[in-house]
Amino acid sequence: MLASGRTRTIAVFGARSGCGSTSIAVNLGTALAAAGRSVLLVDEHFGPGNAAGLLGVNIRRELRHAISGDSSLSAVVQGRPSGLMLLPAASGARALGRMSQPARGEAVAGLGISDGWCDIVLVDAQSPAPGRQALLGAAVQEALIVLQPDPVSITQGYAVMKRLRREYGIDRFRALMNRAADSGLADRAAANLTHAARGFLDASLDYAGSIPQDPAFALAAARAKPLVEVDPASPAAVALQVLARAVLSWPAARRGADGPANLFRKITHQGAVPRAAAGA
Repeated sequence: MLASGRTRTIAVFGARSGCGSTSIAVNLGTALAAAGRSVLLVDEHFGPGNAAGLLGVNIRRELRHAISGDSSLSAVVQGRPSGLMLLPAASGARALGRMSQPARGEAVAGLGISDGWCDIVLVDAQSPAPGRQALLGAAVQEALIVLQPDPVSITQGYAVMKRLRREYGIDRFRALMNRAADSGLADRAAANLTHAARGFLDASLDYAGSIPQDPAFALAAARAKPLVEVDPASPAAVALQVLARAVLSWPAARRGADGPANLFRKITHQGAVPRAAAGA
């Protein structure tokens, strides 16, 4: 394993619902595991379209059970044949978000997380919204925004970055264009978004490339397996493997938690969501 100081933590944010950010997180994590890295995928989403659903995992226990002491964290983490480790955390993340800082610190300390646990932490993150924190997503080193090359997605992706910039101080982002029918159009959309981020948010945006529109995704979804396993030679799977190799070459980030234990420790410094808005 890599030393904890070299552990990389990455949040994958969707510009909007349905843009494919969860599929990107699952496939990126699987591709990184296939490259020999120990990868923990933290799933902050509910519903059949979350990471557990895409992997065909039947969840009986999740982070909430470890926080309450009903289960150990090791019993909650689901190991996959690919080597990817899945931590279901949707209700647990929300429970942490509603706690006071002292209570959250006690809950996190009780999890017994070690920074030597894995090489890479991927968070399939909830995007920030009124009354909803980007709890784990805002604590990582890298923020990857998944968009589609259309005006609505670009506008909503900018809004996600704006909120992360103003509320959490994140000033560096990476953008990935998903389901790109035209790579040239995707490149131009990313260039325009880069200029907007620099000019209006005082933030940098690095373009992580595009994932082509690919019917093979439907086959993978039907099998409840990652595309990079079902059809590794398909155009989208090849692009995802290129993305995984690129991630491993990204320079060290200046901010954010550099390991799973540090990630959970870092969220103890964020304020709690107001009770009245916590379920929004």
